[in-house]
Amino acid sequence: EDLMDVTIKGKVAHSFFMNRAQPMTTSDEETLVLLVRRQGRSSHHTFQLRKTDPLSKLVEIYVATYHLPSVTLAHNGRALSASKSPQEEGIPNSANLDAIIPQGEISALGTGRWIKLKFRFNGDDEDVSNISIPSLGTFESAMKQFAEKKNVAITDCKFMFDGDLLQPKSNPQELELEGNEIIDVTLISRTGPPPLLRDDDGDVIMMETGTSSFLLPPIEEITIETNRNCNKLPRQKKWKLLNLDPLSKLKDDYVSYYKSKGCNRVQFYFKHELIQDESKLMYQLGILTGATVYALENGKKYISPI
Repeated sequence: EDLMDVTIKGKVAHSFFMNRAQPMTTSDEETLVLLVRRQGRSSHHTFQLRKTDPLSKLVEIYVATYHLPSVTLAHNGRALSASKSPQEEGIPNSANLDAIIPQGEISALGTGRWIKLKFRFNGDDEDVSNISIPSLGTFESAMKQFAEKKNVAITDCKFMFDGDLLQPKSNPQELELEGNEIIDVTLISRTGPPPLLRDDDGDVIMMETGTSSFLLPPIEEITIETNRNCNKLPRQKKWKLLNLDPLSKLKDDYVSYYKSKGCNRVQFYFKHELIQDESKLMYQLGILTGATVYALENGKKYISPI
């Protein structure tokens, strides 16, 4: 492992251990001195960074040291990608960089205390990013910072806290976070069965076959209800799911919940039709918030309520 120091104003602020698959050449080992100033200010802060390291390392130290929600680096008016290195961005030694705070986060400065959250990637305890945000600042800036660090689109990430989908516009104070809580982040697969084709009335007219890539809608939490065995009770069991959850997720949750009441297997009907393919996603089936799905247990027959 190679030890890399990032310095601020001549003092060691942080150390990084980096695993290298290939031995470093003399060129790779070259360290750059970068002068970073917050946009609109005259004073700057000095950093040292290996020219092949991603700029995200500098960003992490900068925002943590100066208690900022997030920053985008720019060189001569050109925004830089945090996932790229100075070498890839063509940044020379002793370059002056601007640290730009997103417009929507400027108002968050000074609002409430700052807390550190741990963003865990794909359930890997060894792949955790510490990101600090103000208690009254939105999660959106931290999500963007995480996505940029991982060089993925933010729309490809699902952020979860305590089993619930994390809303970008919510803030730590609303969720009563104290700091060091874990936010689980997973990548959404963009490959799967094609969506259902519907006519102007919303009825399914055909299903394409094969597997293809397609654009998924934004993740949304939905609340639906299940009618157990075509009962006529005024209130039905409600479930919280995601619009990108497969029907099999509802099936597993349903059987687990009603197992103690004798449910061993279940089939679902929606709009009077048996749902044959449990791998279909909720949005593909047209099951959205407020929908009622009929659950028939242990081979019972569906009786239309109409």
